Amino acid sequence: MRPLLPPHLPDLPGFDLAARYTPFSQGLHIGGDFYDAFTAPDGRHVLVLGDVCGKGPDAAAITGLVRHTLWTAAQHTSDPTHVLNLINNALRRQNTPFCTLTYVVIDTTPTLARLRIASAGHPAPLLRRADGDTAPLRTQGPFLGVLEAPRHPVTEVELRIGDTLVLYTDGFTEGAGAADQRTPEDLAAIIASLSPTDDPFPAEYIAGALMDDAHCWWGKRLRDDLAVLTLTVTAPGSPTDPRP
Repeated sequence: MRPLLPPHLPDLPGFDLAARYTPFSQGLHIGGDFYDAFTAPDGRHVLVLGDVCGKGPDAAAITGLVRHTLWTAAQHTSDPTHVLNLINNALRRQNTPFCTLTYVVIDTTPTLARLRIASAGHPAPLLRRADGDTAPLRTQGPFLGVLEAPRHPVTEVELRIGDTLVLYTDGFTEGAGAADQRTPEDLAAIIASLSPTDDPFPAEYIAGALMDDAHCWWGKRLRDDLAVLTLTVTAPGSPTDPRP
């Protein structure tokens, strides 16, 4: 699975970025959870976390197709509608199983980060404010690879110093199957309960705490991969100069 994940997370000035990934099993039964993060040529930062339907070599091949298409599309423009439409077309052309993902575009200013978030059938992202208040973001949109011309509404959010965005896959909510589920509100309560910390890497602290809780909660019942991507604003960012 490692070749299907970025070799390392980029250094984004003004942000702490962290990721955790735990496969349910090794070998041919490995699943399709993936994440990526990079700065596009238009000066905006891009985060993505997704889940391809299925396991094994077929899921790995689809994951590679999604990541390659996403990267290539963002080289022209990081606009969510443009990127998600191209991924959808690529999946339909190959007649693959569906894919879910959350796609985030980040514009920075000296005092805040402006996020544009599009969801394709993926669990709701969580937003933790600097004071600890945490809630799911109401993003929604259809799976990729199913509809001919899907529409993915874009949610806009502003983050200030100390705020954290949390993306996660459905192993955190459906890790033991459909009969035993947790809600995004359950995960938000876990994150909100975390004690204030002076940890120099707050995103890593939150990602680690959420992963530890999932393993503790599901235990031997876990039957899915777990992937989480967290972004915390740590200092005013440098103004970007996006090119159209």
